[in-house]
Amino acid sequence: MIAPHQYIERETSLIRTERFCGDRWLNWAYRALWEDAAWLMKALTSQRTTQVLGFFNYDRPFSATRAAVSKCARALEIDLSECLDPYDRLNTPRRLFQRRLRYWQVRPMADDPRAIVSPADARLLLGSFADDSSLFLKGKFFDYDELLGRDRSRWRRLFSRGTGRSFG
Repeated sequence: MIAPHQYIERETSLIRTERFCGDRWLNWAYRALWEDAAWLMKALTSQRTTQVLGFFNYDRPFSATRAAVSKCARALEIDLSECLDPYDRLNTPRRLFQRRLRYWQVRPMADDPRAIVSPADARLLLGSFADDSSLFLKGKFFDYDELLGRDRSRWRRLFSRGTGRSFG
């Protein structure tokens, strides 16, 4: 089963499922190829492949239509009222993806100087390094011993009963 990309909505504290263009392919690449074919993963994540995928997803001429951009915005549940630029300026998928937000109004930061702010969209994974727990990373569950190593007693003592966070 493919794990969805989810986040907790700030205002309502509800778990929301985020949709991405090409999500099925990304999940396939990470799950089926990550550990089985390192050479293929290297090829799929190369600069050249990224450029080709960027062109096909954001720059091809027939995708730069108002209808295509509107369809993508609806599919990704993008709230265009949050955008700094007027809607007519978001006339290509790339401009939609790279849109500037009125963050000071629609996504204000906490006033607490101890608050941690992530400057980019990311998925936050929280977990515990308790002896009897496991963390879900890269599509697999890892227990405490697997992550730190059964033969690494010093590491195990240092991280015993600790918590972990990962942004990805």
